[in-house]
Amino acid sequence: VLKISAPPVIGATHITRAVVEFLKIHPDLKIDIVLQGSPGDLIDEGIDIAIYLGALDDTSMIARKLATSPLVVCASPDYLAKYGMPKTPEDLVYHSCLVNWAIAPRHKWQFKTESGLKIITVSGRVQTNAAHSIRIAALNGLGLVMLPTYIVGGDIEKGLLKVVLDDYPLLPLDIHAVYPHRKYLSAKVRGFLDFLQEWLEPRAGMAGTE
Repeated sequence: VLKISAPPVIGATHITRAVVEFLKIHPDLKIDIVLQGSPGDLIDEGIDIAIYLGALDDTSMIARKLATSPLVVCASPDYLAKYGMPKTPEDLVYHSCLVNWAIAPRHKWQFKTESGLKIITVSGRVQTNAAHSIRIAALNGLGLVMLPTYIVGGDIEKGLLKVVLDDYPLLPLDIHAVYPHRKYLSAKVRGFLDFLQEWLEPRAGMAGTE
């Protein structure tokens, strides 16, 4: 049995799809998927691979970068009609910015500008450790949200959310696989990591469906 931990949204969509495809070519393998906001204690919980989003905080684990997903700032048309469109990253301090504490950089949104990296400290009416919570808050006009395109891409395509600050791209969201310090990786872990990286790289920015 291979035990994988992943954040709820990407775990229920992209990671599960990758697992399904991997099992098709490995019919004798069994995989347990644990969906949770943080990786937890990999050794105590018997987790072979944990999917981690954003900057890595724990250097005691081995990490392998799998892919990146674009991040966008967006809001509902109703919110923008009521409070206006931010023109520059500095304008965000005058807006309600909904914060996802589960993904670094959390309340410090990082934009690429001609003069270098610009970090804006934001705050808003809702803070949570679950991406879908602030997505729902944004859809209902409570503020601006910074989320990966695999979460809000479908909402943007439908016109439910509108991207702002197009001229100021955000640093992309890194997607890592982390695992405990081990001298030798088992064949099943190494095989799945290789497969997952190849499968995820071209799909990480695509909107997921549940």
